Amino acid sequence: MLIKIAEKEYNETELAVLSKAGVLQIGQKNDPASTTLTATPLHGPFHGNANQFGIFSDGTVRPGRFSTLARPDQLIGNLSLTKSDYTNEILEVMTGQTADTGTNATGFCGDPPTVGQLKTCRQTFAWGDYYIKTELTAAALTGQRRNYADVPVEILNMGPRPNNFFPDVMYRLDDTRSEFRHQLFKVGVSLERQTEQVLIQGTAGTANNTYIGWFTQFGGLSGQVATGKTDSVTSIVCPALDSTVVSWNTNIDGTIADGSSRDIVEVTSDMVRGKWVTADRLGFGRSNITWAFLMRYETFASLVDAWACNYATYKCAGVQYSENNRDAFAVNQLRLQMMNGQYLLVDGIQVPVIFTEGIPQETLGNNYYKADIFFGALNWSGMPLARLEYFPMDNGYVSEYFNAFGIKTVDSLNNGLFLVGHRDTGLCLEWHFQARMRLVLETAFLWGRIDDVWYRFYDPIRNALPGASNYYDGGLTHRL
Repeated sequence: MLIKIAEKEYNETELAVLSKAGVLQIGQKNDPASTTLTATPLHGPFHGNANQFGIFSDGTVRPGRFSTLARPDQLIGNLSLTKSDYTNEILEVMTGQTADTGTNATGFCGDPPTVGQLKTCRQTFAWGDYYIKTELTAAALTGQRRNYADVPVEILNMGPRPNNFFPDVMYRLDDTRSEFRHQLFKVGVSLERQTEQVLIQGTAGTANNTYIGWFTQFGGLSGQVATGKTDSVTSIVCPALDSTVVSWNTNIDGTIADGSSRDIVEVTSDMVRGKWVTADRLGFGRSNITWAFLMRYETFASLVDAWACNYATYKCAGVQYSENNRDAFAVNQLRLQMMNGQYLLVDGIQVPVIFTEGIPQETLGNNYYKADIFFGALNWSGMPLARLEYFPMDNGYVSEYFNAFGIKTVDSLNNGLFLVGHRDTGLCLEWHFQARMRLVLETAFLWGRIDDVWYRFYDPIRNALPGASNYYDGGLTHRL
């Protein structure tokens, strides 16, 4: 007997082969890990427990309401996204030329010395792997309301923070009765929380549950802005590729304990000038590079206070009878300009500051913290020097494999950044999202980091990452 599927006929033997391969989505091949319904709609009863209702199902309150769900400050929105279908991104940098050898000739007919040889160092960037799913939802139970008072809700302050990295559908919660939008919104919140942390703190190849969804991490910024660089094949050291890493390890308004008695402005300016001059000598040209500081907002708010005071007397400590005098109004004006313009002034140049909550903030005491500060090159003459690569899930081979015989089983989102599929038991379904990404820092030698900057911070801002200081939620996950 012939069976017609998507305009093509198959015999029983062919169908058996397709079924065994899981192409026909029947039997246990496509079942979820559990058949227990877990969907928690915002309206109506829960799918797995009819005695529990969505948090918006109580119609006795005003439909319009505010949200205190903070979204994290993110570096990821400032990086270029590029596709790559290579298992590893393998880059080489010409690191220098060895010294000339031999002795000078005694004349034009003698034996002259020989020029040195060029050297290179290879760096390898591996994928990080992401895989997350929505809750198991029963199609027949979606869209329910608890009673006539259970009406759609408007979240008054839910406008998304700009970020081209995440699909728009993961930001919009504009129809609270839509279980699809509800589930994808929660995926988006989880994705941006976890990815920003991996982007800064990830260790290449690490497989654990530190960052949920990232079952394999890619190398983050902290690991790439480092010293001790080696060739990825021979492990020969390549100091030419090293970043500048400074240990501050004291109060932000103090001086570094390396014997130089430099304050935070001097230490930071020395590092920045070093990168600017290096860029000039290597042929980049400092003015052709987009430079930026990366830090937490809390660090920046404390840093500008110390910066304005110290910048006013930079490199001029004053002595008896030749004291320095600060104009308090001018110092405060400088502080306000940097604070409101979100930049630091280095040698008269405004260097922009990007905020990221991916940098961990460690607690030293009550309202007393420490965190790192990064500085580096983002772009050079339009070429990204720090970029996020992803494997294109919309490539023709993926489509050919999963959509064979006219049976469409998966799709892609965001120009191939995410692969989207599902598992189901008939009409009960959960959506799955997969991605492969890596951070590629082309010129780590044009980057620097100041570790363990201590500061006081009293502003009661809301952190976006669960477990962090000043993270708040509370309330209910369901109504009775």
